[in-house]
Parts: sequence; structure tokens; C-alpha cells
Amino acid sequence: MKGPYSPRSKPASPRASMPSKVSPAAAAESAFIRMCVQSSSVALIWYDYYLTFPREVRYIWSQRVKLSTVFYFLCRYSMIVNVLYLFKLLNMLGTPAVQDKLFIAVDLASVLARASVIAIFTLRTYVVWGRHWLILATLGLLGCICVVVDLLDMRGITYSNPEIPLLVAKVLSYLMVAFETLASTLTIWRAVQAIRETKHSQSLEDNLIFLILKQGILYFLVVVCLTTAAVVVNYIKEGFWQRLLSAFVLPVSAILAARFLLHLRHWEAKQHKQSATANLPGSGIEFGGTTTLASNGLHTSVFTLNDFGDDPVAERRRETSQWED
Repeated sequence: MKGPYSPRSKPASPRASMPSKVSPAAAAESAFIRMCVQSSSVALIWYDYYLTFPREVRYIWSQRVKLSTVFYFLCRYSMIVNVLYLFKLLNMLGTPAVQDKLFIAVDLASVLARASVIAIFTLRTYVVWGRHWLILATLGLLGCICVVVDLLDMRGITYSNPEIPLLVAKVLSYLMVAFETLASTLTIWRAVQAIRETKHSQSLEDNLIFLILKQGILYFLVVVCLTTAAVVVNYIKEGFWQRLLSAFVLPVSAILAARFLLHLRHWEAKQHKQSATANLPGSGIEFGGTTTLASNGLHTSVFTLNDFGDDPVAERRRETSQWED
């Protein structure tokens, strides 16, 4: 949400806050483009709500609240406040004092959304790598640093040096690129390892491996490339063009994180249905013993990590062992 379209934007230098010699026509054009970009960002958020709302009702609202549910709602509904900045561009938020109070709430919502995205993909990567402590420690530490830096960029925090806000924003961009690239690369790498473990006689159709691989590649191609492009544009353009893509980075990240959780729950529900139809005792081999956990009452625990997937390599090896037996 940061950028020229966000209330969290701060002057890049002392001169940035001084009146600039811009013609009325250029100022009007800049304001129009800014409003169009922000409007498209808001439209993207609401259009995705429209597309995924039926699945949300089925797989989120109708199920017991769990850790993934909390992250889902923070990703999904923190972005609604993005519309407030659009109202600001249209001069619909009242006095500057009222705007400042509202923008504090907007900043907090964006921090919660970013923290939820980081948590979802940290836990996803941690789970698909067999819950290895090194993965959790590395991504967890990097993610916590991102959240702290994001808090330092909130509106209302003042610095004696006007260059510091720009530095904080740049550091956050670099950290997010590092986090997203690392998490996506590790996820894709693990899925490829799982595919290599697959025997020729085994079917990969509707497999969790492909779900993890597809979501990992999608996140890498869309979010990582978008964040990297925003950093590049920050150096090659001036004015509000510096952070042109920033209006889309966090909303798109939140959308893909929420969709990932929906896809996992949809996949799990399909596995349950197929197993029930086949009159099998399990709910799907690939999901890491979901039925065993559910039967023991653990899968419905608020703090279960099963909603973030499972280690596809370990599951494929177990399936191969059962197939050979």
C-alpha cells in the first residue's frame, strides 16, 4: 500500500516537500493518473472478493476458527481500508485532522496484512520442508525484521532527518524482495524434489505436489517480479512514478496468500470426498495424515499447521513404499 497512492508516502527529500513549479495541466494529469492507479488497485481487491466469496463461505466461514483462518481474514479484509485513500484523492474524507486519524488505521491494517502474508508463506515453506527448524528460523527472522521496518514506516512517526523515511521504505522493499524470493525458491525446489521421487507408475493428477508447485511459481512470477520491478522503477523514475507499482504489491500479495489457503482447503475437502466415496479410512495420502489427526481431534486445533500443507517429499516416499508393498 505504500507509494504515491498511499497515505504512508513521505517526502524523499526536504525539497520534495517544497512547492514545485508544476503547471496546472501537469498537476491535473498527475492527480488523474494517481487516482486511476489507486482505483484499479481497489477494483482488483473487490473483484477478487467477488470471485472467491463462494469458496470463502464454504471453506472459511463454515469451519472452525484456526490459525490459518485468522491469517486469512487479516489478508483478505485488511485491504478493504485501501479504499480510504481513494476517498482521500476524491476529497471525501473531511478535514486533514480526520484524514490523519483514518490513515493511522490504514497504516496499521497494512502492517497486519503484510505480517499475515509473511506468516502464511513462512509457515508454508516450513511445513513443506518437513518442519525443519532452520527454515523457520531463517524465514521467521527475516519476516520479523520486515514487520519491524514496516512499523517504522507508519504515518505519525517523525524523524529529525527527512531522508530517513525514504531509507526505511527502500530497506523494506529490499527485505521483502529477499523474503519473497527465498520463500518461493525454497517452495518450488521442494516441489521439484517431490516430483523426482515420483515413480512412473504413480499419477500426479490432482496431487498436492502440483498445487504447491503451481502456487509457488505463481507467487514468484507475480509478487516477486512485481516487487522487484517496483524497486527498479524507484531508481529509474522520478516523482510519483518512482513507486508506481507500489499500489499493487501488498494487495496482490494478500490476494495470493488468501487464495493459497482457499486452494489448500478445497484440495483437502476434495480428498475427503474422494476417500468417502471410495469407502477408504483415510482422507488422502498426500495431505500428511490429515484423517489421523482429525480422528484424534488434533486437526481441528486452533494452532494446527496442517492448513499450510505438508512435506510433499516425505508423503511421496511413503506413497511409493505403499505402492511397492
